[in-house]
Amino acid sequence: MKNTETYINFKKYDIFTQTWHADNSSKAQLLIIHGLGEHSSCYSHMAEYLCSQGVTCHSFDLIGHGQSSGQRGYVPSFQIFVDQVAFIYNQLQSKFDAEKLYIFSHSMGGLIVLKALLDHIIDAKPGLIFSNPLVNIKVEVPSWKLNLAQGLAQFLPRFTLGNEIDNNDLTKDQVVIENYNSDPLRHKKISSKLFTELQDTTNIVSHQLHAVLNPSLFLISPSDKVCDADATQTLTKEFKDVRLELFPQSGHEIVNDLSKFKAFDDVIAFIKESH
Repeated sequence: MKNTETYINFKKYDIFTQTWHADNSSKAQLLIIHGLGEHSSCYSHMAEYLCSQGVTCHSFDLIGHGQSSGQRGYVPSFQIFVDQVAFIYNQLQSKFDAEKLYIFSHSMGGLIVLKALLDHIIDAKPGLIFSNPLVNIKVEVPSWKLNLAQGLAQFLPRFTLGNEIDNNDLTKDQVVIENYNSDPLRHKKISSKLFTELQDTTNIVSHQLHAVLNPSLFLISPSDKVCDADATQTLTKEFKDVRLELFPQSGHEIVNDLSKFKAFDDVIAFIKESH
C-alpha cells in the first residue's frame, strides 16, 4: 500500500487530498468524505484495511478542516462544501471507471453527499455508504446558543462557538479519544452561519430522499448522541435500494470504534455485492 498526498486548488482554497493505493489490481475506487471537525487522515486505518482487500481509497480535507485552507468551522455557504465534493468526485470519475467509484461519507459528510446527489451534480451510480449521516441533529445545544446563532448568522456569519460535541460520544475506544484530544488538526468550532445552514439543509434533504436511486449501505449507531439515528432509520425507507447495519455498541464514529473491523467488512461486502 502506498499513500500519496497533494494539494489542489478549488475556487480560492488550497485543498489537501490523499490517496491510499491498493497493492494489487483495484476492485474498486472509494472516495471518503469526513464530517465536521475531523479530517481525511482520521480514516487512514480504514483506507489501509480496504487497500489490503483491493479497494483504492481517496480522501481530502473539507474547506476549513485539516490541512485545507479556510477559517475553522466556517464557510460562506454550505453549498461550497457540496460543490467541493462534486469537484473532487468528478475529477476522480474522469480518471477511473465510473462504474467502480463508490462514496463513503460520515455525519456532515453524508449530508453533503445527499445534497450533491439531489442537486444532480454527482451520480455515484455504483453505490453509497453512509456512516451515521446527518439527517437530523441530536446533540443538545443550549437554547441561548440556538438563539445567538440565529441572530449572528445574518450579521456576524464568521462568529464561531463550540459545537457541543464531546469526544467521549464519538467512540468508546479510549486510545482513539486520547488521539483526538491531542490532534492539532481536529477542531470543535462551528460558525453561526454554518449551524443555521446545517439545519436548513437537513430539512431540505429529508423531504427529497425518495429521489435517491443509488444502492446504499447505512452504518447506524442506535445510541448515537450526535446524529438522530431514529430519524435516519425512518428516512432510509425512502430509498429504493438500501441495506442497513446496526452497531448498538458504537458511538458516533463507527469506523473509529471497537466494532470498526465489522464495519470495514460490511463496506467490502457491499462493494463486492453491488460491483
